[in-house]
Amino acid sequence: MNTIKSVIVEDEEASICILKDELLPYKNIEVIAEFRNGREGLEGINKLRPDLVFVDIEMPGMDGFQMLQQLECNPAVVFCTGHQKYALEAWNYDATDFITKPIDPKRVARALEKALDDIQHKRLETRLTQQKQFAGFIELQWIDASGKKTRFFAPNEIRYVQGDRDYLKIFITDNVAKDLGLPENLVTIKKTMKWAASELQKHNFVQIHKSYLVNLNKITEWNKTNREIRLKSLESALPIGRSYLNEFQKTWEEQLINPPL
Repeated sequence: MNTIKSVIVEDEEASICILKDELLPYKNIEVIAEFRNGREGLEGINKLRPDLVFVDIEMPGMDGFQMLQQLECNPAVVFCTGHQKYALEAWNYDATDFITKPIDPKRVARALEKALDDIQHKRLETRLTQQKQFAGFIELQWIDASGKKTRFFAPNEIRYVQGDRDYLKIFITDNVAKDLGLPENLVTIKKTMKWAASELQKHNFVQIHKSYLVNLNKITEWNKTNREIRLKSLESALPIGRSYLNEFQKTWEEQLINPPL
């Protein structure tokens, strides 16, 4: 396994020494820094981007929870604290483990086993995400009755996008909706039309209205008189805004001359 870069954020010297001693047998774990309070830890972790962080909760200036809220990276986290009362809140931070002081070597060993599994899993997820994004898939996250969902969509699995202030309705194809068990052919995500245009226009999508971004491959009819288009499996037409008409016509004609592979 690759080296696991770890950081200790702890204001008690004795606890730092115990943790470092317990980490010595793990040749693939390297303690790259120690910080004595949350503010120093925040700055250091954001700069070093370690894989694993051991963090106390009650510290001067900024506590462990406040520090984690402001991190710009996502390391595995093991809490080490003398206060059991924080255990429930700690799990809100997606912690790998929670160790109470005085530190028990057996508990450290168990926490490390969990942490190594979490880190390996995160690295695998990161690699898969990069591969999907390189292949042109778009990652979408939404919330439904069963909780938070995440899925990578191929561009051609999306028919069109409708913007509604800070939210987007992503209208997907019938077969994908069926696979996901969705009663309607859409998912709603918290993103803007500016984001949608940036992500999708490179995948053969065109903006036809301030509220609509459409997959050119799904258009079946363009009514020039009424300035509207129709899509596969969509009963109603979508309007083309006046300010978008010229760009749509240009893109549509290019599509006819040079259809996508």
